[in-house]
Amino acid sequence: MEFTKLFQPGVIGGLQIKNRMVMSPMGTHFAEEDGEVGDRLIDYYVARALGGVGAIMVEASFPTFGRDTRICLADDRFIPGLKRLSSAIHKAGSTAFIQIHAGRGRFDTVEAVSCARLPVPGTGAMARALRTEEVKQRVAEFGEAALRARKSGFDGVEVHGGHGYLVADFLSPRLNKRVDKYGGNAENRARFAVELIRAAKDRAGKDYIVLFRLSVDEVFRHLSLKDAIAVSQMLEKAGADAIDITSGGPDNYEQIGGSFYFPVGYNTRFAQRIRKSIGIPVSTAGRIDDPYVADEIIGQGKADFVTLGRALITDPEFPKKAAEGRVDDIRKCTACCCCMDITVGERKGVKCTVNSALGREGAKLRPVTKVKRILVVGGGPGGMEAARVAALRGHNVRLWEKTERLGGQVNLAVIPPYKQPLTNVIQYLANQLKKLGVTVEFGRDATLSSILEYQPDTVIVATGSTPIVPRLPGIETVKVVTAHDVLADKVEVGRKVVVIGGGSVGCETADFLASNGKQVDIVEILGTFAKDATLGAKPYLLSRLENHGVRMFAGVKEEELTEKGIKFKDPEGRTILLETDTVVSAIGTRSNDGLVKSLQGKIPVLYAIGDCVEPRKMMNTIHEGAAIGEEI
Repeated sequence: MEFTKLFQPGVIGGLQIKNRMVMSPMGTHFAEEDGEVGDRLIDYYVARALGGVGAIMVEASFPTFGRDTRICLADDRFIPGLKRLSSAIHKAGSTAFIQIHAGRGRFDTVEAVSCARLPVPGTGAMARALRTEEVKQRVAEFGEAALRARKSGFDGVEVHGGHGYLVADFLSPRLNKRVDKYGGNAENRARFAVELIRAAKDRAGKDYIVLFRLSVDEVFRHLSLKDAIAVSQMLEKAGADAIDITSGGPDNYEQIGGSFYFPVGYNTRFAQRIRKSIGIPVSTAGRIDDPYVADEIIGQGKADFVTLGRALITDPEFPKKAAEGRVDDIRKCTACCCCMDITVGERKGVKCTVNSALGREGAKLRPVTKVKRILVVGGGPGGMEAARVAALRGHNVRLWEKTERLGGQVNLAVIPPYKQPLTNVIQYLANQLKKLGVTVEFGRDATLSSILEYQPDTVIVATGSTPIVPRLPGIETVKVVTAHDVLADKVEVGRKVVVIGGGSVGCETADFLASNGKQVDIVEILGTFAKDATLGAKPYLLSRLENHGVRMFAGVKEEELTEKGIKFKDPEGRTILLETDTVVSAIGTRSNDGLVKSLQGKIPVLYAIGDCVEPRKMMNTIHEGAAIGEEI
């Protein structure tokens, strides 16, 4: 299948972009503590430029001094570092834009501000309203930052007008109730955004390219599609050279990144309507993780450009591999949203579940000086990644998997509704192992004797974990099965089901069962549900359970199984009996560490990775596998 439009040049503000892909301005926290640009940040962007993306929108920079690892444009002393960055991007073959924040608004770590006195999401604090003269000051600071961006060699800047930050609050008819010239009617609400564009043009030059990132959201009405069209027309009139369409804000944070619950390209419905209403290019973001989907968006006139975010975090060479016809070599995003939890929630350097090299682009793999005979036991994602990296470096690698398929517990994780994108990582790794010549033996149950007979130089054990069955009084009186066996279709489940354990596994298993017509209840000893789910997925998972009528009991204690079902006390001490045909245990797993213990001291080099060390997330096991593969 050939691409028809994706690799054709496009034009923004008179500047030709070599293809229709633009890298999204995603925060990384890779800048230095003082806001300077360092080698780590440059290496990160250069890898994406070398990977073939047409233009890179460098993550949000700030025109004032802040407290976190964000790029700073507040003073001329930052220009040399920024010039290094833009030059490196240009040399690697991409156009270089940079996004500028007019302010984080209610999310500001120094002082929370907004268009009005509004609550700060998740804290209970209140942001104060900016005074009229302070808004004007923000506009002036933005203009100076745009001038510094041009002096730093960037081809243009982008105004961040989305995701519930300061500019988005001003644009919102729901939030902006100001009575000065920056509030009230649509024109006044857009005045701040319009003045930012004009300030950038006035200070950096009329020919300097200015883009605008706009959030559209028809769910919470932060900015409806009708409002967004009107705003886009005003921005075009003000001199904006392109509009980048996204969605979501603090009321629906999960829509910003779009977990696996969102369809691929979910913002194109907005972009298509806006594109028909203005005469400047429109780009669109939102789970565009397949080059054929990206090509279709351009070909069908839904947008002029596609904004690629996590697709390039996961695989910097996404465009290059597509152009070379190596689509099956693309490491695709799983839409798990772990990257967003780390950067936004934890405010740490971004990490990717499946790309362990993220943030370490300057560290290249070392070819081996001595080829070793490597045996990997366990074909889950950690074992597969260890085998891939070790083979990529030149080792002779063999993998033993006791079942008849690769993937480990991922094969179960993809069963609940909407979880299919998780198969991306297994498909990619299986394909790479085949291309690298790794010998995979299925139905091979590793033992001490069989391993000693094989005589490996190094053994990597990735045998995973086993589900725990709760030791509750009366367990013999009712049918108790594990969530793993339910998802694997190994057991029969009655019409009434109680799931013990309200973490992600329990909630997703409940969703699966309820979707198949079962009457489901969940009991959890903690005070919350899906605590280990990402912020991008949790609201949709809980919403689905509510829509299915799943009853959820938190903070339970003194659980006991009876012939009729499960009996427990709620947080108020009341006794509750839930009648059930089947109890499903989803209380966790325990490590399969028996093989590791039997091998200790018996072979030259032994490693253990993933859940067989301690049950954790897929990110941990993949990263550990990669680290071992690099070390051997």
